[in-house]
Amino acid sequence: LARGRATPRPVYHRYVALGDWGTGSEMIGRRLGPYEVVRPIGAGGMGAVFLGARADREFEKQVAIKLVLRGAESVEIAGRFRQERQTLASLDHPNIVRLLDGGSTDSGLPYLVMDYVEGQPILDYARKRALTLGRRLRLFLQICDAVHYAHQHLVVHSDIKPANVLVTAEGQARLLDFGIARVLGRGAEASEPQSLSLRYASPEQIQARPVTIATDVYALGLLLYELLTGSYPYPLAESSDVALAFAITQNPPAHTNLDADLDAILQVALRKDPRTRYASAERMAADIRRYLADKPVSARQPTPAYLARKFFDRHRGVVIAGVLALVATVAGFAGIAWQSHVAQRERQRAEQRFNDVH
Repeated sequence: LARGRATPRPVYHRYVALGDWGTGSEMIGRRLGPYEVVRPIGAGGMGAVFLGARADREFEKQVAIKLVLRGAESVEIAGRFRQERQTLASLDHPNIVRLLDGGSTDSGLPYLVMDYVEGQPILDYARKRALTLGRRLRLFLQICDAVHYAHQHLVVHSDIKPANVLVTAEGQARLLDFGIARVLGRGAEASEPQSLSLRYASPEQIQARPVTIATDVYALGLLLYELLTGSYPYPLAESSDVALAFAITQNPPAHTNLDADLDAILQVALRKDPRTRYASAERMAADIRRYLADKPVSARQPTPAYLARKFFDRHRGVVIAGVLALVATVAGFAGIAWQSHVAQRERQRAEQRFNDVH
């Protein structure tokens, strides 16, 4: 789908079993700096992640150790590890996994040491706890804040997906895996070759066009779509990478059965043209906060009827009380008028009887 022979094509990956790189069992019990490798946690497009613990007995602490396994190393992946280490070192946000240390094994394999996040992927967390719509939106806002913070530090994550967002038992969301993040230069885009997951790729990533903060906005829209509906916005008649890539770049996302405001927010975030999406993660978050406050959202046309309805929703109690007061006032005036009319009629009858007598 990319145009031009010189255009670099993205490389797609999926998270797979650790065995695809070997078992990693040779790392169990190994010491990396002050940490000891305890057990494998999982694996992804760049390497494997292990649970680690302090081995020097200075204090107890569990960590996540990410490293390249033997047979999967390359100059490119080593470079990405160094880039991820530098990226995480520049970020300090409560909803972004924190870098603690990094280095190389005795055999020269690079590794990163990060905070160990004991949690569940965001979709699993929301489903198992049967979160309400409001709680799902507020959980999602944590990720918006983290992404906006990264953008302020010129970092585009470029691989936001459910597996890269964990939620702790306390309900704190943490954004992981900055392995293919892009650091923006003077311009607001980055165009290096990318490794990414096709299902969660944006149209411009599939077409190997420049990556910008709008790429993360699209990914946030996709994440929110699945979080709220439990489904993917591009239903496919056939299952293939070609069909999926075509759907992402050409088909409009399916409308939802959600409130019209939420559906409009999703449609704006998932627009094909990056220039027409929300200008930032903060703008998208602002619309969600407006929705939660029953205020008009920027994703909808501000028609008089829409603004009036949102005003009523926001001030329902006051409006109803005002209407009741008005009705009571009108009824009171009507009652007085009726009583006056009855009194006038009775007076006329009395005068008529008096005249008849005389």
